[in-house]
Amino acid sequence: MPADPSWATGPQRLDAPPEAADDDPPATALMTHDLIGIVPDATVEVALRLMVHVGVRHLPVMEGALCTGLVHETDLALASTVPGRVLLTVGDLCRPAPELHPGDRRGAAASVMHTGGTDAALVVQGDRLVGILTATDLIRSLAADVHRLPRQPLGAPTGEGPARPGAVTVPRTRRSVPVPIDLDQAVTQALRAPSVHNTQPWRWRIGTGTVELHADRNRQLDATDPGRRDLLLSCGAALHHLRVAVAAAGLAAEVDLLPDPNNSDHLATLTLRPGPPDADAAALHRAIALRCTDRRRMSHWPVPAGQVRALVDAAHRYGALLVPVEGDAARGRLAAALDDAARRQAFVPGYAAELRTWTSRYSAARDGVPATSVAPSPVGMVGSSPLRRFPHGELRQPHMVDGPRAPDDAAVLLVLATAADEVRDQVLAGEATSAVLLTATRLGLATTPLSQGMEVDATRERIRRDVLRIPELPQLLLRIGLPAEHAEELPPTPRRDLRAVLLPG
Repeated sequence: MPADPSWATGPQRLDAPPEAADDDPPATALMTHDLIGIVPDATVEVALRLMVHVGVRHLPVMEGALCTGLVHETDLALASTVPGRVLLTVGDLCRPAPELHPGDRRGAAASVMHTGGTDAALVVQGDRLVGILTATDLIRSLAADVHRLPRQPLGAPTGEGPARPGAVTVPRTRRSVPVPIDLDQAVTQALRAPSVHNTQPWRWRIGTGTVELHADRNRQLDATDPGRRDLLLSCGAALHHLRVAVAAAGLAAEVDLLPDPNNSDHLATLTLRPGPPDADAAALHRAIALRCTDRRRMSHWPVPAGQVRALVDAAHRYGALLVPVEGDAARGRLAAALDDAARRQAFVPGYAAELRTWTSRYSAARDGVPATSVAPSPVGMVGSSPLRRFPHGELRQPHMVDGPRAPDDAAVLLVLATAADEVRDQVLAGEATSAVLLTATRLGLATTPLSQGMEVDATRERIRRDVLRIPELPQLLLRIGLPAEHAEELPPTPRRDLRAVLLPG
């Protein structure tokens, strides 16, 4: 089983037999039973934090159910002095450790560790790691024989409750082991989710093992989004980003949508639960920092069919339908519908002013769409662009390569649709949007969410009836393609600080 991107793995336990009556007890009477492991992809920073939090000097390195070795506190201490230490991973520092069987006696264990020149050994039953025996365990055992002192395994819990705000205690077999997760950091990663005009229309409340997501009505675009579809899609995307961050920390989560019938702005509550993390969500974690809306032209090379199928599957996991718009005729009808939406919105009172407000923020603003994220239309463009027409843009289009090719790109256009159109469906559509965008980013694709065609009811119905010809209801248009050759790195879009979006506890 391949290692998933989460960094902490849950404990495994072998119940210790009654303490040996002789003077040479077995390894199971001395070893640490409740283990917190770490995966090879974890960074030095994460390993240091986990080691301090759990209170151990060694961490087993786990690839699925297989232990590949140990990382020692001295390894981390040395690595922390290396420039660029954040680039080092536990896998770089892992070293093999001698193995013992549960019935091996203390004297034999001491001999194995002495011969191997190490202060720790893995206790293995079959292919399963059941404990770690350290030199400290041996010394405590010997001291207990001499002084009749009670023994306590290294790393046993020393108190009740979470070790710090944002940490949770997850119930384990017979004994609870603290599993560190900084929920502030998880929500901060959720803030990287895309939102209409980068309005970031959400508020959060962080509890002990829970996170509440609330809609921020003050950031609803009244002219652009009177029915708050864009707002709910944006919040759903942030909720999925939070799922990914929690899964990447190695924890399971349960999401309750619309938990308060008396508060329509309370969209969801995420509660941490014992159990394995969502592997599909965890696999997307690294894409959170890489994803960025690309409004430039994309490559002339089409997206491979296998990658399009992966995007369709990602939407399906959240109950949404992702429909590629294929063929010149269908794309022509879609382009006409989008042009119609742009013309209709131009006459909506307040729309133009709202667009200027969110695309002309002051230089230190932490929201809105900066001019550096908007590109002008490519010179000589043949077809109609599906992109919203922003007032101005400073982002340079990729340099055209020599040749007779037209500047239009081969990005695929996909419509995300749901079977119903209630608030729950729109939040789930936002989650599906996030899953598709992060999957695309993970595949190395460029992405652009496009909401304009769905903001006008007549256009939305036209897309459903004339373009897609399906009974499901369109929620969002996604433009996804290979990045253009010579495309410069996109500048990061601003995000509000966590403190600005937190509700009182």
